[in-house]
Amino acid sequence: MSGTQATQILAAEAASQAAIALKEANEQSRQSKSGFSEASKVVQCPKEFGCVTSSDDQALWSDFAFSFRHWLFFADPAYEPYFKHIEDNPGLTVTFVDTAVVNASKERSRKLFLILGGILKHRPLKILRQVQHQNGFKAWRQLSALYVLRTKGRSLALLSAVMDYDRGRNVLSSP
Repeated sequence: MSGTQATQILAAEAASQAAIALKEANEQSRQSKSGFSEASKVVQCPKEFGCVTSSDDQALWSDFAFSFRHWLFFADPAYEPYFKHIEDNPGLTVTFVDTAVVNASKERSRKLFLILGGILKHRPLKILRQVQHQNGFKAWRQLSALYVLRTKGRSLALLSAVMDYDRGRNVLSSP
């Protein structure tokens, strides 16, 4: 076998491998797109979230988060372990190291950021805009920390503030 023939065989193998890789990438792209479009047909994507007042956001967060998570997990089940980790570790800062292994997580986080950018408004959208590097997981952690009543004391304090409501004062103002 001459050198030219060996080069031609190597070039043909490289072209074949490139074609296979391109086909797999296109299939994955179609699957991820069809997952979200299929999810929107089966599980309704929640409408915009964000009210003029923070107390309304607080009241509506639980329903929004529930329906958003179900829609997202139906569209792409790979999000579920990420959300579980974020919610189980609310104090953990979400950061990414530039490695090949982490790039898939980083892209998933970016998609979450873009999705949230399309359905958040008012204060939640302002919070999203403050998150750097399109880190959707960090944004979700911040929104959850802000709107989820994690302690009994905080819940009781808010209930007490509502019960002691005086029309001349702001509910959340200190006495």
